[in-house]
Amino acid sequence: QSGLDLITVNTVVLASTKLKSVKINLVRPPAFTTTLSLGEDSAAPIGIAYLAACLLESGHSVTAVDALGEALDKFTPGSHVPNGLRHGLLDEEIIDRIPADTELIGVSAMFSQQWPLDRELIRSIRAAFPRTPIVIGGEHATALPDYCLMDSPGTDFIVLGEGELTLVDLVSCIETDGDLEEVNGLYLRRGGELVRTESRKRIRDIDVIPLPAWDLFPIENYLDAEITFGVNFGRAMPLLASRGCPFQCTFCSNPVMYGPLWRARSAQEVLQEILLYQEKYNATSFDFYDLTAIVKRSWIKEFCNLIIENDAKFTWQLPTGTRSEALDSEITYLLNAAG
Repeated sequence: QSGLDLITVNTVVLASTKLKSVKINLVRPPAFTTTLSLGEDSAAPIGIAYLAACLLESGHSVTAVDALGEALDKFTPGSHVPNGLRHGLLDEEIIDRIPADTELIGVSAMFSQQWPLDRELIRSIRAAFPRTPIVIGGEHATALPDYCLMDSPGTDFIVLGEGELTLVDLVSCIETDGDLEEVNGLYLRRGGELVRTESRKRIRDIDVIPLPAWDLFPIENYLDAEITFGVNFGRAMPLLASRGCPFQCTFCSNPVMYGPLWRARSAQEVLQEILLYQEKYNATSFDFYDLTAIVKRSWIKEFCNLIIENDAKFTWQLPTGTRSEALDSEITYLLNAAG
């Protein structure tokens, strides 16, 4: 496949999994917070919603358990630190929601302070599904794959970094009894040793990635509760207009998770997604989860002008922040005029 362009390679990988539909369950664990915390610890799980969409497009059967979204009002005392609170479903409630005939279970491991809860959840899942492969992925798992596999004996695989193609490829390899070491972007156990496969190249044309499969998740719970990552402007949907970041901030996990390649979706595609969510979910605001949305001056100008030209009415914000290099009076005027 070395002579094929990336879009063709993506198509080949996705098409190869359509030999047989695999039953996959994706789990978003509960959140960890404390009685002394300020702010909102809830956010809709856009990462695994993207994974679900790619698995569905590849012909697989996908279910999901969002332990936080299904129990936004449930806080359980007791955790790995004083004043700790578990926010969301209990482990036994999560396991009850995983279909008994599931053939592969994926667990999101995003934040390091949540790892003790994630680890115990994986242990409980392994006890309930002793022969079902378990794969984890996300920021924490990517940053510390050796530690996660050693600390969680029930985990079989770790998907490193950008996970869509790696997970689809892994499912195909398991189903066809292929060589797992040929799956790029993976960490696994092999003969008592931990093996890291060849790194997977980033997806360059991110417009080919299907939209998040929100129908599998309790997105209405987040919308009805007006949960937002930023300032509350009503029913807020999460969104990604770009991936990666060309900068190397020392506090950020991006250099390991995504690397310096910054890729933006078509401005028109982003606006179409927003208009879709306005119609489907009656969303009024949009939280951009981009690491840094404003990198390319021409892109942000095009996006703002599209909103203005189409007289689209909504509020959008960058609650994770952005870089300041491209911000000046012209850009900030357009940002304000575009909502």
